[in-house]
Amino acid sequence: MATRRKSAASSADPDALLRERAHPLTDVIEALRALLRKAEPLLEEHVKWNAPSYRHRGEDRITFQLRDDDRVRLVFHCGSKPSDPRRKEPLVEDPKGLLEWAAPDRGIASFRSLAEVKQGFAALTALVRNWLSVPA
Repeated sequence: MATRRKSAASSADPDALLRERAHPLTDVIEALRALLRKAEPLLEEHVKWNAPSYRHRGEDRITFQLRDDDRVRLVFHCGSKPSDPRRKEPLVEDPKGLLEWAAPDRGIASFRSLAEVKQGFAALTALVRNWLSVPA
């Protein structure tokens, strides 16, 4: 299992947090971070849930989940606001089926290898852009 230490530096700095954590899939994490920056250069990276997280227009929208050593998850969410219980359909279309929907406003994409990231690069980039185009 990867180290779960948390220091003052890592609590605010995603790079320091990732260096300290030394996740076995660092190449996957870095590829996904680069994809997110390329998909939307205005994303603001910070630390949330002990992992890199991204704000768009002041709202948390995409957060890494790094608790497992055999996969990296990206959680697509709408900040801390509660879900509309009347909503039944996902907020965005996911034609390639990259997301597992935990709720209509919360989807999770999982990656176990750099090859999976590369294979889904175009679809994931489009998904990120679509997700961020929907108001939180």
